[in-house]
Amino acid sequence: MTHPHDPPPQNGIIILEDMETPFGRIKIYESKKDGSRTFYQDACFHSRADAKGQSLIAYIHAMHTLIVQAGAKKVAVLGCAGGTLATMLATSGCEVTVVDVNPFAFDLAKRYFCLPDTVRCVEADAREFLETSHGTFDAVALDVFDCGEIPEHLRSVEFFRQVHSLLDGCRVLVANAIIAHDLDLLADHVGASMQEAMGGEVTLYDDMLQPDRNIVICAGGSAHAPLAIGDQPEFIQLEMRAMHPRGVRGQGKVHWDSGDAISWIATD
Repeated sequence: MTHPHDPPPQNGIIILEDMETPFGRIKIYESKKDGSRTFYQDACFHSRADAKGQSLIAYIHAMHTLIVQAGAKKVAVLGCAGGTLATMLATSGCEVTVVDVNPFAFDLAKRYFCLPDTVRCVEADAREFLETSHGTFDAVALDVFDCGEIPEHLRSVEFFRQVHSLLDGCRVLVANAIIAHDLDLLADHVGASMQEAMGGEVTLYDDMLQPDRNIVICAGGSAHAPLAIGDQPEFIQLEMRAMHPRGVRGQGKVHWDSGDAISWIATD
């Protein structure tokens, strides 16, 4: 999910689906210009993809890249919506399980976003899935939101310990967080919980100074590894290059110099 937006204007847009579900109203739009499709749940924008199911959102490409470049083969994706991350991972040769509380998302992802039948779909809360799963995974991707925020029970140290217990092989965890501005430490708190639960270094891929932005948090893999740029659309490549790796920030303050450059000064 990206930060919340109002639904797009109707000029040049076709409404493919308008469905009321127990977890909110889902609308699927298609652009007449390029055939791209978007997935909205209530007023929140969750997915955008081209006609082949490839995401048109940079943070999804960042999560995909971090998992693939680590060599992961068996992956659990917590959170579906349009299923673009699961689709891209399956296309890259991964064995993918996608988990969501809303079973309608799976059907819509298959019908409108090219989610392959090879992807295993599990209707469950992410924590419930971890508690009852009997398998292990090389990588886990967390992209679950409720009203624009990661549910509290899915960002605790205890939750990430459960994730860690199911990781084998590459042992990579990637998560998406949304922050409002540079003083918003939500992503850093999530990263700190991951670090305490899993040990080792945690890296945040962050485009500092941008408001209402997605940050990809990664535990495991190569610490502070740059994101691999390949055949992504050019505008996605530009956004990925701006997502610089950094460590978890503690308490501190932001400092601007005379040229409006920003730095974080830790106080703990």
